[in-house]
Amino acid sequence: MGRPQRQLDPGDGPLAEFAAGLRELRDRTGPLTYRRLAARAHYSATTLADAAGGERLPSLAVTLAYVEACGGDRAEWEKRWHAVAAELADDGGNPPAQDGSSGDRDRDGDGDEAEAEAGAGGEPEDDRTGRQAEEDGTDVPYGPGPGPGPRPAGPAEPAARGGRAGAPAAARRRRAALPLALAALAVLVVAGGVAGLPAWRTGPGGGGSTGPGHSAPGAEQAGAHRYFAGDDPVNRRNSRRTSPDSAKLARSLLSAGELQVAAGSAGTPVHRASADTPTYRVKPRRHLWSWGPNPFSGIDYPWDPSWKAPENRGGWSIVVTRDGTSLECWRTAVRRDGAPSCEWGGVSDTRRSSVATSGTPTGSGLSRLAGLITRHDWRSGRIRHALTFSTPFNGPRHVYPAVRSDGRGPDRWAEGQFIWLDRSYDIDADHSLRPYERIVAHALQDYGAFDVGYADTVAFTSEQGAAPPGGKGGAHLSLPDVKFAKYLRVGRVRP
Repeated sequence: MGRPQRQLDPGDGPLAEFAAGLRELRDRTGPLTYRRLAARAHYSATTLADAAGGERLPSLAVTLAYVEACGGDRAEWEKRWHAVAAELADDGGNPPAQDGSSGDRDRDGDGDEAEAEAGAGGEPEDDRTGRQAEEDGTDVPYGPGPGPGPRPAGPAEPAARGGRAGAPAAARRRRAALPLALAALAVLVVAGGVAGLPAWRTGPGGGGSTGPGHSAPGAEQAGAHRYFAGDDPVNRRNSRRTSPDSAKLARSLLSAGELQVAAGSAGTPVHRASADTPTYRVKPRRHLWSWGPNPFSGIDYPWDPSWKAPENRGGWSIVVTRDGTSLECWRTAVRRDGAPSCEWGGVSDTRRSSVATSGTPTGSGLSRLAGLITRHDWRSGRIRHALTFSTPFNGPRHVYPAVRSDGRGPDRWAEGQFIWLDRSYDIDADHSLRPYERIVAHALQDYGAFDVGYADTVAFTSEQGAAPPGGKGGAHLSLPDVKFAKYLRVGRVRP
């Protein structure tokens, strides 16, 4: 019995997902042993096993050799490789491996290095794929279980093509330094630190109501203009556990009508306070003590005279203070003296957890900023966090990350439940999708969405005033072309 590769968790990020895809591709071949794969790919077994290890992005050449040896689509995997490399550069992660950095090419194709690896520690073997685990309702590891011990060291680096063995260490260091420098440059570009490039100073909303220069501390967590800590469940790629009745729950969700995005005037206004914003003391107009103590007690609530209450009197408005506190006000009104008035609300800390620190901004106890699609999300064409939604089917139960429930429907859904689009859905190949539909679909596939409250319709929420591409300025944008009926999955995430 060979040595199994380490378990992969989708919460580990894009590397784990990329490696899981390579493992799944090899599984479809029988699977091929890495020794036989090495003979086809003309790279060592160690290099090919490392490519699917999930610890570092393999070089493009190794990736394509692996894919072709397994009969995969070269063009598709080249596109996937570049997408992951770009995401790692954006997040300041490790650059891709260089050819020869984790075992060089087996140019004779005789698999000698693979045989040496098998003698040292055995052939790496996989368990079930993540998709199989999703289908039978178990935790989704996206790969096999952990191995019994440390991985044996790979073979010594051979001579480079056209060179000589034992090249000077300084030359190798110079070659290795180039991708690191490129990754650092990408981080500087994102931060706006390269000469002549504008900085993204305005946080998730791209400026908000106060205009440029008034950013909310804590709003640029994880280097991707996201609210809350980088390891918060709304910001990580969670390990998913499919419910045994996933298909039934998905049908019930879709029975409420077309899923929508509340955008434009139907979105949630997010105001960002500056040092000059006037402040007031606010006490809820209703529900005090019946729903809990005053969530705004002792807080100087900023409100600028230029800000307007939501057009929908039943809606919410959010003010993010200079220290990153989110003040979330339900049924906002403005009194004659210019002070804001809330029927109820909640307070959250955008630098830490998405669970509200006081009050109840959602039925689940999560902040209303959790899952909000921001102006920056739409402009960048990419949402790097989970979404949130409400349903009319919530019962009184709740599951992680929810801390309570306001459900009043039949006990079919629990607040905190998780939905996502299966990875077999080739979103980029679906040419029927409008631009905003494609952005939302990718977010649901990569990060999913949490059920956070009770409502009559099922909708994801955007920041007010944001312009979803292809939405033509609409306020309630439907998602009719996303293949929810076929690919929607329902389950939970692990804490």
